[in-house]
Amino acid sequence: MTRPAPAEKARLEHREAVAAVIYPGYPAVRAAQKLKGAARPRITVGQEFWADEAEQKADAILALPGPT
Repeated sequence: MTRPAPAEKARLEHREAVAAVIYPGYPAVRAAQKLKGAARPRITVGQEFWADEAEQKADAILALPGPT
């Protein structure tokens, strides 16, 4: 797996920050999804749904044109 370019990394970090504002549980859900085995806490379908929704809304917000 290759590392993302600095601009892409900044965009992903900004997306995560916006998603965390939309859905405050977003960081916890995504962190829990990265864990494996017994250390992984239970994540409900609803939590995954709202995390995905927050990402979609963050993408839509970030796609809007900025101030001119």
